[in-house]
Amino acid sequence: RSSTVSESEFESGFDARRRPVSMPRPASLNAFDLISFSPGFDLSGLFDDDGEGSRFVSGAPVNKIISKLEEIAKVVSFTVRKKDCKVSLEGSREGSVKGPLTIAAEIFELTPALVVVEVKKKGGDKMEYDEFCNKELKPKLQNLSKENGESVSASPSLPAFLLSDEYQ
Repeated sequence: RSSTVSESEFESGFDARRRPVSMPRPASLNAFDLISFSPGFDLSGLFDDDGEGSRFVSGAPVNKIISKLEEIAKVVSFTVRKKDCKVSLEGSREGSVKGPLTIAAEIFELTPALVVVEVKKKGGDKMEYDEFCNKELKPKLQNLSKENGESVSASPSLPAFLLSDEYQ
């Protein structure tokens, strides 16, 4: 026995199934973005006082990267704020003359299979930032840059400036 579904019921059910709950898609990088990643062409120092940062390429899904950032923040009792493909980690005000350590991470689409994760210090002490990056952030995010057992940084098709530790 077949059941008849009205067109409006079909469309409403179809639309609900068509829009799965998922993470927003990261902004795609164009040629100008890629050129600006090169240290010789990076003009962010003209506009941004806190130029400390790093970036890495990953084959991990965006939601996995964001989850890992949230996990790191939880371990060190940082507050997390998320909007689309941007994550802000903020430490407490205690013990820092320059205010709380604030770190911004943004995820960009390089190709459909690869993303660039850019991490920047937005506030706080530089030594505290360096210590946090070396002890917490880099060791825990390192696995994300090596999805499927292959090191993305070993890829000859990726420019070295996309994988830089420090830029200004």
